[in-house]
Amino acid sequence: MGDGKKLTGMKYKDLATGEEKTVNLDGIFVYIGVIPQTSFLKNIGVELDRHGFIVADEKGRTNVPGIYAAGDVLSGSEEQIATAVGEGSKAAITLYTDIINKKF
Repeated sequence: MGDGKKLTGMKYKDLATGEEKTVNLDGIFVYIGVIPQTSFLKNIGVELDRHGFIVADEKGRTNVPGIYAAGDVLSGSEEQIATAVGEGSKAAITLYTDIINKKF
C-alpha cells in the first residue's frame, strides 16, 4: 500500500486461516522462504545439514569434487542477496583455481 512515492502499509492473506490482514508500516524487507530446494543433491552425495542446507567450506567447495555452493543455500548463510553475490564470486574464483591446479 502506498501513495506511489512512499510505502504506507501491506495487505496480505494469512495462508493458515485465509484471513486478509493489513499492517501499517514505513518499510518492508521481503523474505521469500526458509526451505532450501536441495533434495536433488542427495542423489549425488552432496552433504546437507539437518535442515537441507548445503555444507561447504569457506571457499564454496562441497564434499563432492567439482560441486560448489554459494549464497542462501549454504548451511549457516545470512540469507541475504548481498551474501549470495559475494559467496557466488568466491565459489567461482575457487572453481577457477581448482581447475587450474587440477584438483578434480
